[in-house]
Amino acid sequence: MKIRVWSAFASNNSGSYTIVGVFRDAAVAAEVAREIAAVCEAHTAWHADHAYDDATTSPLHAFIVERGLRWEDGRGGGDEWPEHGDPPTCAVIGHRVVVHAPYTVTVPPTFGELFYARGGRVEIELDHAHEPLVAEVGIGWTYGTDAELVARERAAVQAEIASDASVQEALEREGVAPDGPPLPGALRFRGPRHWMEPALTVGARFRDLVGGARAIAAIADRHGAYHSLRVFEALDPDDPLGYLGAAP
Repeated sequence: MKIRVWSAFASNNSGSYTIVGVFRDAAVAAEVAREIAAVCEAHTAWHADHAYDDATTSPLHAFIVERGLRWEDGRGGGDEWPEHGDPPTCAVIGHRVVVHAPYTVTVPPTFGELFYARGGRVEIELDHAHEPLVAEVGIGWTYGTDAELVARERAAVQAEIASDASVQEALEREGVAPDGPPLPGALRFRGPRHWMEPALTVGARFRDLVGGARAIAAIADRHGAYHSLRVFEALDPDDPLGYLGAAP
């Protein structure tokens, strides 16, 4: 009799992809986002039936050639485009363009190249991220030393974000009723620790990264605030927003 023992390890081979580009001109950012959203929709439809066909017949190839970007054989085919998850989504958020695919091996570098070609730059790129993603939105006002006015605006914006239906819908709420209160691990706020930080920092764990970030930015816009966006992999997957501490 023979006895054999194996020690096996298994893992999926896909993570999320996120890229954020920033532009001086918000109108340019809006146009770039429109172009990317259109090619993502067209290329996703092509990829569904032609993933391993000649990629020079794809909408992405036409997009690259028309804009004088760099083409490589196979770009956007096979594992270079989401096959088993949602297609990439794209949105303009102020001066920033955000492209996100929640489950893919990778995405071509075409979008980053386009940012630079249009006078922007890549602010963030997370290729094949496996840890939970944190979206951090900094919100502030240019009211100078009027601390009372800033405090009132900050409280109003925080309350609106916490109750906004679009923000709530976008949050990662596994195991929690969709109409329940915001989860400490899904949405958290912090005031400034020193004069260089924004008046309000919002940290969120989004199921819909693009939709959630866009909803928070829209609230900031309605209150006459400027806003910034950072996206990064959580340092502590069990408490992605723990670094923010308790809400102010």
